[in-house]
Amino acid sequence: MSEVSVVGLGAMGSALARALLKQNRDITVWNRSPEKKQPLVEAGAREALTAAEALEASPVILFCVADYDATKEILRGDDIARQISGRTLVQLSTGTSNEARESEAWVTQLGGEYHDCAIIAYPDHIGTEFAKILVAGLEDSFEQCKQLLDCLGEVSYLGTAIGSAAVLDMALLSYYLSLYIGVIQGAHMCESEGVGIDVFASMFERGAARTLARIIHKNDYTQTDASIRVWEASVRRIQAQAHNSGSSPELPDFIAGVLKRAVEAGHGDRDIAALIEVLRDAH
Repeated sequence: MSEVSVVGLGAMGSALARALLKQNRDITVWNRSPEKKQPLVEAGAREALTAAEALEASPVILFCVADYDATKEILRGDDIARQISGRTLVQLSTGTSNEARESEAWVTQLGGEYHDCAIIAYPDHIGTEFAKILVAGLEDSFEQCKQLLDCLGEVSYLGTAIGSAAVLDMALLSYYLSLYIGVIQGAHMCESEGVGIDVFASMFERGAARTLARIIHKNDYTQTDASIRVWEASVRRIQAQAHNSGSSPELPDFIAGVLKRAVEAGHGDRDIAALIEVLRDAH
């Protein structure tokens, strides 16, 4: 039996698995697309041929798939459900507080323990001090898997309110999106008055705002950690979180409209800085 199984080997899931291997953890990996397992198996991971095998292989299961619906699809089979009893499921996919509560109730009903997490990092940061992992769930079982989570980044335990990691994730995403939209609008205003965007970028000493302004100045939107399409999916979750919690959806609804226009204009796979093209086309 291995220490932990990683289910889902996209960019983030693979980064989680590599960070665990780097810390000499005994891990099992599974992914719908088998070819994504091979580099990790060659690096020392055990291979599960099915999702059921991945659950059977370890007492702790890390899920990092597209969203909670993808997790449900994997887990709903009878052969999978039988494996949940006595295991700890750690959800590292992105979702809302309601989805976290639903997942906890379902896993608990099947005899397992559940932690809902949020990853505040890009894949390249996993395993470093720049990655933050927010965790909500029962304290006793958190202590049992904390050493594994410590391999991934700086871990913050938020308590037993299972929706807290998801809402903090959505709140931080709202902040960054609002910041990015503000920088892009500012750059568009400057260029409309003939003020160089490089001058605008120099107004920021450091950080995401300066980086974004420089990308706009260079007019190169091909290199990105998170494309407009990825951000659009995030905004849909922020909208759902707002509607479910009773908070105002006005700002996420507005941002969602801008992102939708960008995707429809063919910018979906480009950096969020390409939103300036949507603003330019509006005039």
